[in-house]
Amino acid sequence: MTVHALTSKLWRVLTTSEYTEQFLFEGQYISDWNPGSPIFSKKQENAEAIKEGIVEEVVPGLSLQFTLSAPKEFSNDPVNFSYKLVPDQDGVMLIFSVTINSSTDQLYKFMDEQCKMMLQKIKWLAEYV
Repeated sequence: MTVHALTSKLWRVLTTSEYTEQFLFEGQYISDWNPGSPIFSKKQENAEAIKEGIVEEVVPGLSLQFTLSAPKEFSNDPVNFSYKLVPDQDGVMLIFSVTINSSTDQLYKFMDEQCKMMLQKIKWLAEYV
């Protein structure tokens, strides 16, 4: 997908909790986005942060790989996310992939819909906010 924005803006959308809470699973996701760092979630404003994942690999402004726990109502299996940003003459091409290792069809169906929404929201946040 091509995003008509600066690479720095798209990177901010992908790694800043005020943006990620708008397109990742329910809640606010907090991390320093360094390799090996935990990713915490807060489902409500005054709630305690819970470790939900880990940052696997980062090349600032170019790529990010991380793992989050799937929403509990679907599975306890991890979901692996990968973003690659490729500068393009029309903006930035965002290559987005998700890997799910689950035995439940419910999680696959949920993630299919979730990913469509995520891409639309990421594009909108980077281009218009």
